[in-house]
Amino acid sequence: MTKSEFQELQIRAASCGTTLKDFLRAEGVAYSTYNYWCKKSKAEAEPMRIAPISIRTEFHTSSAPASMAGVDLPGVTLETEGIHYSERTLTGQAVTYAYTRWENMMRVLEDGRLKLDNNLAENEIRPITLGRKNYLFCGNHESAENMCVIQSLLATCRNHELTGLKDQVRDIFLVGCYTCQRVSDYNNIQSEDFTTTAKGTPIIRLVQQKTRNEVKIPIMNPNLEAICKKYEYNLHSVVDQILNHYIKEILKDLCESVPTLAVKVPTKLTMKQKEKEKAGELTVGRNDKGEVMMPRYDCVTTHTARRSGITNTYLSHKFTIVQMMHVSGHKTQKTFMDYIKLSSDEIADEIDAIVNGAKEEVF
Repeated sequence: MTKSEFQELQIRAASCGTTLKDFLRAEGVAYSTYNYWCKKSKAEAEPMRIAPISIRTEFHTSSAPASMAGVDLPGVTLETEGIHYSERTLTGQAVTYAYTRWENMMRVLEDGRLKLDNNLAENEIRPITLGRKNYLFCGNHESAENMCVIQSLLATCRNHELTGLKDQVRDIFLVGCYTCQRVSDYNNIQSEDFTTTAKGTPIIRLVQQKTRNEVKIPIMNPNLEAICKKYEYNLHSVVDQILNHYIKEILKDLCESVPTLAVKVPTKLTMKQKEKEKAGELTVGRNDKGEVMMPRYDCVTTHTARRSGITNTYLSHKFTIVQMMHVSGHKTQKTFMDYIKLSSDEIADEIDAIVNGAKEEVF
């Protein structure tokens, strides 16, 4: 029953000289309908009382920042004069929100280092929040820990303030992580490689140097888009040896922010490192098993970007293997899975986690 139909029944009941309740019962109208429209009409008839708001400006001496000591800063006070207002309205909700958080919001006037909003923090946690359910299925604790290291490394490296060549090296390495390409490809992206699909999806079109495969990489990551805009879609190119040298220095500087980068892990020496060790020019530590132990930051190379990108994409469980292979350029699933390096136990754990998740959704 609509509002106009209910009002018409009210008029007919008044003309018959009977109560509305009795009239509706005679007409076969359910009591629940009568009760609903009576309450709705009563609520609409009540005036919405909104509290008058007075904004008062006062001056006080702030002592929060040392550099601002003794300076008069304007303060703003919100007063509602104790009058009740309806929280059902948008205005009432806005007044309630402002009144309960007024003291915290005014701190921005006391310390110039504070920002008016928390957009920076929200932008940082958005990718993690959007993929929260997907990250539940990392396989096991070790895989989850590895993914946390990768996420922390990327976020810290991205926000690390750098200048000059180190800034370029950092951005090129991140492009490699976000595109999952080899250094010969992500270090040579030209402005003409940026294009769009028929539906308007922004992509990077590359012909891989090693295999001559054509890949089309959608620019979905906002950080990748920000780097592209930073260089006006004309990314710089740096010699591989310089990339390898500076990326290790950058990550070594980040050890204080990401302590896991300084943890020594088992690794293998390159041919050049073996020759230097044999000649006495290089000294390395070994564990009880005879494995070479080096800090994690010292194991990072230009190829780490590709492996990290592929592993991170896989563990997010947002895309199929076919979709990821199309971006990475792998021809077979076997070579693709060699990058992920999941053990049989990890795969079994993943299957169990997915099945249990499906059971929870069903039951």
